[in-house]
Amino acid sequence: MKLNRSFLITATAAALALTLFTGVETAQPNTAQAAGKTVMFDNSHCNTCGNADWVINGAYSDFAQALRSAGYNVVENKSPITSTILTGVDVLILPEPNTNFTSTEKTAINNFVLSSGKGLYVIADHANSDRNSDGWDSVEIFNGYTLGNYSSTTEWVGAKFGFRVKEVDVTQEPITDIRTHAITTGVTSIAAWNGATFTITNSTSAKGVAYLTNNTSPYVVASQLPSGGRVSAIGDSSPYNDGSGYTSVASYNSWPQYSISKLAVNTVKWLAKDL
Repeated sequence: MKLNRSFLITATAAALALTLFTGVETAQPNTAQAAGKTVMFDNSHCNTCGNADWVINGAYSDFAQALRSAGYNVVENKSPITSTILTGVDVLILPEPNTNFTSTEKTAINNFVLSSGKGLYVIADHANSDRNSDGWDSVEIFNGYTLGNYSSTTEWVGAKFGFRVKEVDVTQEPITDIRTHAITTGVTSIAAWNGATFTITNSTSAKGVAYLTNNTSPYVVASQLPSGGRVSAIGDSSPYNDGSGYTSVASYNSWPQYSISKLAVNTVKWLAKDL
């Protein structure tokens, strides 16, 4: 589904409503959609760099629409992430960032999950996928250090959320080793087209829920933190691609394949504590 790149537009039962505030574009959900919780997709970290188009009015438009249909208010962030930006947000989605998060942004995200008990969706990609040639790809950004240079001092998701991204490039379709979890309810198979897997750093919080064949490192992770906050991660940005993007990669429609769309919506529901 192709939407205008300038605004996120959602039809309501009666009229079309659009509000723009503090770098966030938001549309009023259909009045018949009762959940009322807010899901924010970040689009402030080069999410359309190179051949990526992981935005809600591009290759992730079907993902956004599926969440609206499930009753969520979907918004897009285009400003540096702060606690103010995250006010009123229930789930934050970080789709393959290609510019680094500042220490202030990381603190805001950490507090969002670890203090406020909210939901975070980490969408990574394979190692050596630096789309804007700034020296950082999503693997390095989420980990907090560059490839081959592990640092316990700067480690991010591995230190805070119970898993780190492995520096690998994996492909398999279908992936059928799906473990029992709320986010895999009704999910029988998914796929990875050049993605990564994860290393569990805190097995008390984080669990692997989908694995490639003969691979002991999970491709999908779900982490329940003591604060009540929840984090999930998938090692590839392309499964949620609906083919409506503006680049060669983003023009491939993988959204309806296997149980990919089911996993996407289930994950957000679980992060929002609706599942």
